[in-house]
Amino acid sequence: MIYKNFIFVIIVLLTTSCGYHLRRAIDLPEQYQSLYVEGASAAFKKQLRKLIKTSSAKLVSDPEKAGLVLHVIEDNMRQNVLSLSTTGKATEYEIYYVLTFELLDAEGNSLMSRETIELSRDFFDDQSGDTVLGKAAEADTIRQEMYKQAVRRLFDQARGVLRKLPSE
Repeated sequence: MIYKNFIFVIIVLLTTSCGYHLRRAIDLPEQYQSLYVEGASAAFKKQLRKLIKTSSAKLVSDPEKAGLVLHVIEDNMRQNVLSLSTTGKATEYEIYYVLTFELLDAEGNSLMSRETIELSRDFFDDQSGDTVLGKAAEADTIRQEMYKQAVRRLFDQARGVLRKLPSE
């Protein structure tokens, strides 16, 4: 028992000393904690709400009340056929997502110029047997994960830029 506790303490010390930390919710500077989003798809906003729900930041419905405005210029998810079966049915797809955005302050001044995040995933769709419904659900899960990854990347980039700005 003592041996197990000792190993546990060593693992905890090693992971904390190397800078490892659990992925947390977004932590933006104080003056940018209220966020207004314009131009984003419903699926993107859903993932954004999930992330913000666990943080001190909040989404506002009025740009006048926002410290930070996320202006989404492009929010596009598409699917391309990569391969066909011998019968001519698509068996492999590429799911491709592009998010182009900029961050503005409450007065409309640019805090972060236009940035683009591009993500892609390959997806094999067998189309044979009883797996058709399961494959549709799998493709939807991949899309949701891509939205989630895009939201995370957006805030990782924003955090780096916003921390360098002088605080009010």
